[in-house]
Amino acid sequence: MMIEISNETVDSLFRDMLIKDYGYMIEDIKRLEAREELPKHLKEDLEYNKELAGAFEALLRYYLPISEANELIEEMKQ
Repeated sequence: MMIEISNETVDSLFRDMLIKDYGYMIEDIKRLEAREELPKHLKEDLEYNKELAGAFEALLRYYLPISEANELIEEMKQ
């Protein structure tokens, strides 16, 4: 049995996953930034997560209308 899904469905699923994963990334960044002292490995994680969040933002701007992506990014960062 073969199930066919359209390109639009795949794009929609991918967008939803990007939004969810970006949200998790932002929450992790906020959690790490809220701590007063971070061990070296967590400082490295924080810097890496910030870079990765930038990549997520670029992907969101590609898969969503720019204004919608910008609005979503600003909303999630608050």
